[in-house]
Amino acid sequence: MYKISIEEIEAFLTVAAYKSFTRAAAELYVSQPTVTKWIKHLEAELGVRLLQRSSRSVELTSAGNLLNARWGGMRMEWETSVHLAQQLSDAQGCGCIRIGLLYGFDFESKLAPLASQFESLHPDLKIDPNLYGFDEIKEKAGSCDFLFTTNLEMESAPQYRTLRMARIPFYLAVAPQHPLAQRGSVTPWEIRRETFVVISSQISSNIMAHFDEAFRPFQASPTFVTVENVPSQFMKVSRQEGVAITGKGFVKDHEAAVRLLKLENFSLEVYGVCAWRDENLLEPARRFRDFMLETFAGKISG
Repeated sequence: MYKISIEEIEAFLTVAAYKSFTRAAAELYVSQPTVTKWIKHLEAELGVRLLQRSSRSVELTSAGNLLNARWGGMRMEWETSVHLAQQLSDAQGCGCIRIGLLYGFDFESKLAPLASQFESLHPDLKIDPNLYGFDEIKEKAGSCDFLFTTNLEMESAPQYRTLRMARIPFYLAVAPQHPLAQRGSVTPWEIRRETFVVISSQISSNIMAHFDEAFRPFQASPTFVTVENVPSQFMKVSRQEGVAITGKGFVKDHEAAVRLLKLENFSLEVYGVCAWRDENLLEPARRFRDFMLETFAGKISG
C-alpha cells in the first residue's frame, strides 16, 4: 500500500489546476516549501514523475495528466459523500439546502424571491446560498445540492440535470476612451476586428470556442487575450488592451474603469440554469427540485 496522504493528493491536484506551486500554496494556506515537499514525497512513493518543473512553468507529465483526471473525480466524490453524510446526520431528515451561485450573473437576486417562497411553503427547511467564482464553483460543486450557473459551464458535466431559467444578456465592456464608449449598443459586425480579453478556458470552459463560433457568420476570427479572473479582465480593458464580452453583474466595483454597451444580435445563447444530480438528492433537496420544476416548467436536460 502506498504511504501517501490526502494532503499530498490535494497539493498535487491544486498545483495541476493552477500550474503554479506559489498559487497552490496560497490556495492551501501552507508555505511553498511544504507543497514542494508533499509533491516530492508523492512522486517518490509512487515512483513516477507527475510534474515537469522549470523556473518559468509547471506542466503535467502523461502520468500526471492521468492521475489528475482520476483523482479529480475522486475528490468530488469525497466532497459529495461527506455532504450527504452531514445531511443524514440530521435526525429529522431536514435542514439546509446548499446552493452554489456563480458570481457575476446576478443569481443572488434571482434566488432571493425563490428562496422566500420555498421557505414559506416548507418552514422546516432553509436555503443556504453561497457565491463562487468560476474556479471555485467547480471545486465546491460536490458539496452543493444545486448550482445556479450557466448552460456553458455545464457542458462538460453531463452527469448533471439542468433546468433552464432565463436567457442572460451580453454587454461589451470598453475603456472610457474607446471610440465606441459613447454608444448605447453595438453589433458583432462592428466589433469583429477587436481584441477580446477573456477568462482562461481552464477556468471558464470552452468560452473562446463559443465566441469564435458566434463571430464566424461575420467572416471574423477573434483575437483573444486570456486572463485568470474578472478583475484582471477589466484592468486590461481599462488600459485599452482589448474589450470584453461580459454580463452586467461582473461590472460591480468596476464602473469607473469601463463603459458597458448592449451587444445586439449576438448569436451565442447563454442561459441561467439550475443544475443538480438526482442521485445526490435527499428528501429536503428533492422538495426544492420539485419546487423549481413547477416554478419554471422549463426544459430539462441531462
